[in-house]
Amino acid sequence: EHVEFAAKYVKEKQEEVEPLETTAQYVKEVTLEQETEEEADQQEIIQEQQEELEHVEFAAKYVKEKQEEVEPLETTAQYVKEVTLDQASEEEAYQQEIIQEAQWELEHVEF
Repeated sequence: EHVEFAAKYVKEKQEEVEPLETTAQYVKEVTLEQETEEEADQQEIIQEQQEELEHVEFAAKYVKEKQEEVEPLETTAQYVKEVTLDQASEEEAYQQEIIQEAQWELEHVEF
């Protein structure tokens, strides 16, 4: 009688525990799936960020190369501008000198 009672008691407890074990297994599987999905999402985000970084690095390199091409041109343009201004100033000074000489000659010529 005690054995039957114990067997019945064990069987009832097993019936209570089995659904809990099944639920625990289900929760474990779902949790693993979610973690796997989250990890995949994170990997995708990391990959997208790496691609964006590569694009930014490429753009920065391109801009730097173009700046290196433009800087000598800017320097040359500034030099040409300065030389042109110097020449224009010299030309103007020379013309003023000619005008002054002509005026002086006009003032001192006797008719």
